[in-house]
Amino acid sequence: MGDLRDKANFDILEGFLSAVLQKEVSIIEILESESNVPEMEHKLNRVDILVQDQQKQYVIIEIQNGHVTAYLERILFRVTTRARRRAKRNCKKNA
Repeated sequence: MGDLRDKANFDILEGFLSAVLQKEVSIIEILESESNVPEMEHKLNRVDILVQDQQKQYVIIEIQNGHVTAYLERILFRVTTRARRRAKRNCKKNA
């Protein structure tokens, strides 16, 4: 199976996400991916994906394989960090 981060394979991932979300989405970019494999029993894989739906709304989707504590706190931190970076970029563009 090919690497799902490869744009040539986005159609597979888009089909999966569209089925799960029950609406059509298009992948804009893979934002981050992370894998730790020090021990197989504690293996964790995570990927953040920026998608756009048919209403032109952007959504960040995190897919993970593994147990993570403090999930909601981590998501809140990561979303606010990304929003802050995007706002800074927009301010620099408009300056």
